[in-house]
Amino acid sequence: MCEYHQLLRAIATTTSSACDKKVLFGYWPSLLPDGPHPPHTRTLITCLLKDPSPKGRMAVSSVLINMLLGSRLYLSQAEDSERNMTAFTPWSVTVGNMVRELHRSLCLAVIAENSLSVLTQLLRCLAALVQNTPYHRLAPGLVTRVVSIVCRFITHKDSKVQVSSLTVLGSVVAFEPSTPEILRVILKPIEPRISTEDGDHVSLPTSEACGSSSSICEDADGGVKYEDCFPSKSGESSWLMKVCLDNMGVQRTELPTRTMGVSVPIPAQRSHFNLAAVGLVYYLVWVRGTQSSSESYDVHVQVESLQLLTVLTMNYFVPVVVGQLKAVLAMLDETLVNTDSTVRLHAGRVLEALSSSMRLQYKKQDGTSAVSVDEMLQFWTHVLSGPLVRMLQNPDHAALRAVGCDCLANLEEETFQLLPHDKHILIITILFGCSKDEENYVRSSAIRALAICVLFQVLRERVLTEDDVNVTISSAAAWVCSDAIETCFSFAIFDIHFVMDTAEFILQGLGDKSLGVRIKASWSLGNLSDALALNKMNSGNEDIPDFLLLQLLQASISSAKDNDKVRSNAVRAVGNLLRLLEEPTLCDPSFKGAVQDAVNVLVQNSTSGSNMKSGVFTVLGDLVVNFRNFKVRINAALALSMPATRHQYGSHFVHVWTALLDGLENSSTMEDFSEYRHHDNLIHQLCQSLSHLATLVRREDLTALHEVLVFRMDVLQQHMAKFSRDAPPEKSALLYTAASHCSALLQSPGLNTGEHNSAAMLASVFLLDNSNLIE
Repeated sequence: MCEYHQLLRAIATTTSSACDKKVLFGYWPSLLPDGPHPPHTRTLITCLLKDPSPKGRMAVSSVLINMLLGSRLYLSQAEDSERNMTAFTPWSVTVGNMVRELHRSLCLAVIAENSLSVLTQLLRCLAALVQNTPYHRLAPGLVTRVVSIVCRFITHKDSKVQVSSLTVLGSVVAFEPSTPEILRVILKPIEPRISTEDGDHVSLPTSEACGSSSSICEDADGGVKYEDCFPSKSGESSWLMKVCLDNMGVQRTELPTRTMGVSVPIPAQRSHFNLAAVGLVYYLVWVRGTQSSSESYDVHVQVESLQLLTVLTMNYFVPVVVGQLKAVLAMLDETLVNTDSTVRLHAGRVLEALSSSMRLQYKKQDGTSAVSVDEMLQFWTHVLSGPLVRMLQNPDHAALRAVGCDCLANLEEETFQLLPHDKHILIITILFGCSKDEENYVRSSAIRALAICVLFQVLRERVLTEDDVNVTISSAAAWVCSDAIETCFSFAIFDIHFVMDTAEFILQGLGDKSLGVRIKASWSLGNLSDALALNKMNSGNEDIPDFLLLQLLQASISSAKDNDKVRSNAVRAVGNLLRLLEEPTLCDPSFKGAVQDAVNVLVQNSTSGSNMKSGVFTVLGDLVVNFRNFKVRINAALALSMPATRHQYGSHFVHVWTALLDGLENSSTMEDFSEYRHHDNLIHQLCQSLSHLATLVRREDLTALHEVLVFRMDVLQQHMAKFSRDAPPEKSALLYTAASHCSALLQSPGLNTGEHNSAAMLASVFLLDNSNLIE
């Protein structure tokens, strides 16, 4: 037996560190069964179910965990066979059979286990299996089996077993894509059917029995028999939500009063009862009824319950959480003042998940949103009056302050506008104060939230008065540094100052030593540049000073040479900031060098690090023709149509024609078939850009264009005809302008043969009803 245990430990060491996952997966059929195995078959499952030593079962559990961790890529091919008897069994079906047998065996092992340490390890193993199983490719039933077994341990006397059981349930909830079976399991307890032979009453088990191994009915094959979940009654909340809330100490007044007896009547005409539902009622009424506050609960159980609640909120907000929103907020009010910092942190993450899910629901455009404007307003009014402020007031917990800033980043513009002015001041004051925090992740979260707020029209345009500031200046001064108060005060008097102050914080973030801060600061810079571009479109808004614009441009250029995650948003900002420059600014000597560097940055990043010998038009032309991503091709074609006059194209005019025509010919060539969904948009943009070029053609261009057009006429006419039929009216106007210009060119006196033929070809493309123009 000693040698046997040494062998298991050797296998555990091999599976955990010495063997590559890809290599190890090839040995799965030798270590695991792919179906009910004969008695003489020796596998790890045999050891798990029949080894009398807890050490041996613990070693096998460790081996299985090491095998399952990181195996999702390999198990993703698992599937069920549609035919029972075949001459050939595909490998994917074999993997599916192994996964099913693992579920069956682990559930049996969990039921039979009497060692707490091994039981905890088995539940962790089951969680690893759930995380890596492709339930959407397998027949229903596996999740039902797992949850019905695990839910019996959520009231176990040992907190480690409770935590492990909640981890399994969290793995089920976190699985994506969701399946109808998972949703049914979450909404209602599982109903294992077991026959009763004695009368009308069934005694509830004691607290210990709820968490110990007890009998459960088996079918003729020795497996547990399960039925489908019965439908949820209208207005009834999820049992899993009840478990999470009660683990946090929330008292549920709708529960019946606890009595001294523990027997529940079963109707005589029904020979089955819902074991999970009965156990849950006992759990809520008897076990939790003796505890009065969240402080009396195990911290690890509370943390795991909060993590489960976070996943429920993110994945099942509408069917599970939205109906219990008041109860969740009441729980957070108490939990955010908990003495344990870890509990407070995970409570903050629940609040962040709530705000994010509400924002996503509210942004739905198909009319199916489960959240109204009034509900959003009530939520944020409550949050800004208590829980969120407590998070950001915590001087000893930087991570909690960062989560609070992330919550504010989920605030919708329409909801923000409906909030009172004092809440506006409070939000900006909070974010300005956190932007100067000592911890870098707090600063980065605050800067990101400011960059979202800067897109709000009400903050860019409205001028608040000094009276508005006085509403909250006294309360804000209690917990925000004085310089942030002054910053907020200046914002309130002049709307442009908010944009300027936000820009200052972003510039500081771009120079931070922490890469994480610079990544979020660069994203914020991109948002700020979007806001400035929107601001410029409204002539009534005040522009930022030239000195700040120059600082932003220089910072964007420097960040475009940083890490790739910083560079992408920095390049976006460079493009937006160049749009803000007007002719007097371009003539300013202090801007000339920055503008040249900005153009070089755009060229360099467009060509992924080329030697920059080619110009902007050459780079864009190459992108239009050859780049694998069609959205990049579309943007490149759009950029090529931006010059408004023929003079701006210079000597590159014919080259741009050639690139756009080659892009039209090459539009059906794609490395990734997923790009096909952008194919029509690419064709339309190419045709629109060609129509723009056609309006700028001069007589001296006709000879050179003849050589370009003559070999591409069929493709050009085909796509332009389709574009003229499908284009919306606002884009058709450009097509008519091009037709009129080409017709005028054709009628110009003194054209030689080559010029006339070229003009005739252009006219035949844009005057689609004329096919006899070419001589």
